[in-house]
Amino acid sequence: MEVTGCEEVGCVAVCKQESEVDTMNERGKTGIVRLLAVAMPLALLLGACALTGSSASPSAGAVTKVKVVPDWTSAWVGWVPWVGAEKKGWFDEAGIDMEIVLPPGGSDPPRLVSTGAGDLAVSIGGDLLFAASQGLESTAVASLADRIPEGIACWADEVTKPEDLYGKTVAIYNFPSAQLYWKFFTEHHKLDTSKIEVVDEGNDGVPLILSGTVDCIDAAASGELVSMELESGRKATYFIYDDSNGVPKIQNSILSANKDFLAKNPDVVKAWIGVWFRAVDYMLENEQNLQEFVDAYIEAYPENEEEPTKTGIQQMVKYAYPPYYPDQPQGWISPEGWTALHDILVDTKQIEAAIEDPTHLISNDHLPSQ
Repeated sequence: MEVTGCEEVGCVAVCKQESEVDTMNERGKTGIVRLLAVAMPLALLLGACALTGSSASPSAGAVTKVKVVPDWTSAWVGWVPWVGAEKKGWFDEAGIDMEIVLPPGGSDPPRLVSTGAGDLAVSIGGDLLFAASQGLESTAVASLADRIPEGIACWADEVTKPEDLYGKTVAIYNFPSAQLYWKFFTEHHKLDTSKIEVVDEGNDGVPLILSGTVDCIDAAASGELVSMELESGRKATYFIYDDSNGVPKIQNSILSANKDFLAKNPDVVKAWIGVWFRAVDYMLENEQNLQEFVDAYIEAYPENEEEPTKTGIQQMVKYAYPPYYPDQPQGWISPEGWTALHDILVDTKQIEAAIEDPTHLISNDHLPSQ
């Protein structure tokens, strides 16, 4: 897996990662080390690029370069499956030369893949629909992880129930899905949000809660929740975003493809999805396999430590990977669920104008078993 430096390749700005080691040392942090994305401004990334994909589907033995835009601006344990698969050589076997193109922000992957700055992108379904409503369409081709491993984390000695949020400062990420889940949560528990101070979480809420700047943060179970507990030695109360807290069955981690790239390379897209689920299944088989992938991730991103990485991927196994639709092929996207999510976004005015037949944005034709 290659992460290149910021340079212009055709009309594509490809960016590199730099470690935040010095800053982390200043904070004395020992948990998951986050990486700074050295990114070109979004306006440049979304400039006047023609929608161009990579070369046509390769013949036997050929290799196709695939630019993948991940779901966050820096490495996190959600990357473990494909990092482990890369180490095993499974992408090579599939004829895929994968290149990571970091997004400037968490909601940007659908925008980048729609313009051809990426061939594939991983994103939240709500962000993909939001981008499509602005004319930035791509095709959702697989649900990589159905469930939402995200919620609100607070210190357990200060907050034990939702009503304890009154008088507290809560940091929420500013991308549409995070705002939507927070809305579901507060409405479900009938919370008076005027009694809660909500602030922008920026790119990482852990430093905010460790410093006492905020009382609670929007936290991924595999990321911020693990970090805040390990780095502080304190326990957290965690309100997971599921139906018990008012969040409906929304498929969480969606792989989308640039339309031109998909048309030219359908077998490559299917192969990439197949490698992903091969990796997830391999990790789920036993503890030894999971440890092997943790080791591969730490080798690729040595700033990270074993305990938070392993705890984080165990959280993904617990919260994210169990499918909503086990009777369907792996990666299957529910047309009804997709339409329901679209309608929710329209009703909550996160999408100003409804998309005509939003199911035209999804395809289940490229799943491994199809």
